[in-house]
Amino acid sequence: MHGGYINLQSELGQGSCFSIYLPYSACPIQQPSTLNFTPSANIAPNSEAIAPPQVITAPNTQSPLILLAEDNEANINTISSYLEAKGYRIIMARNGQEAIDLAYSQNPNLIIMDIQMPVVDGLQAIEQIRQNQQLATIPIIALTAMVMLGDREKCLAVGASEYLAKPVKLKQLTALIEQLLAN
Repeated sequence: MHGGYINLQSELGQGSCFSIYLPYSACPIQQPSTLNFTPSANIAPNSEAIAPPQVITAPNTQSPLILLAEDNEANINTISSYLEAKGYRIIMARNGQEAIDLAYSQNPNLIIMDIQMPVVDGLQAIEQIRQNQQLATIPIIALTAMVMLGDREKCLAVGASEYLAKPVKLKQLTALIEQLLAN
């Protein structure tokens, strides 16, 4: 009903990790007196159950589309939730090849690319995306735990617009996104 989901990861003898994702939507809230309740056909007229109000929200197709290429579920949940709350539309790739395919098919306004990913790493994915003329000017933020001397230059050399080291500060990420989208 809220457009979210629950995720469970469990390993016998190791423990369980539960994630709950409830997206934030900045839409006007109707006052209780203005809600229109439509009884369900399956509920008897004298039933105790009350049908919930129908809330229909159209996605804001004007907001920028961001491709988040990340394979770590915790990072995906944290970053995507934060950016959605800021009003961005998010599509996700969990490996470099998915990122390439989604960049070609969806033509996002900006790409956040993790560098250490399965199938095709982020550096190779950036190179392949930059070879396509239609995608050559899309801002790409390299997001990585690679913080050795020269790693930033390596990311920029393959075509990343900017580089941020993990753990990333979400306010810093959104400021950078706003800066890159304004150009």
